[in-house]
Amino acid sequence: TLYDSLKNNIPSPDRYGFYSLLQYEIARIMFAQEKYQEAMEHFRNSVSAPSFNNNILPWIYYRMAQTAQKLGDNETLRWAVQSAVDTDEANGERTIVSTLALKLLK
Repeated sequence: TLYDSLKNNIPSPDRYGFYSLLQYEIARIMFAQEKYQEAMEHFRNSVSAPSFNNNILPWIYYRMAQTAQKLGDNETLRWAVQSAVDTDEANGERTIVSTLALKLLK
């Protein structure tokens, strides 16, 4: 499959976070298809990758929080929201992602 081909050709070391981005995009597709459990697995793979794009990381956590909300997983929801806010602030300033993430807790 295309996924296997891409996954098997990721350079090592993965300086540009290709694996993380690949997992993120697959998770977004699974979410759009309402396959929330599969989406969560790919979001977890994305954030646990050894290298990733710090600018997109808050968005990955935000999407993970949305998925946790759909699954009724309040513990992961709170953790992902806090991670979205923390990584957003670590990038130097708070952006819209923090606001969106915090709204998920209301």
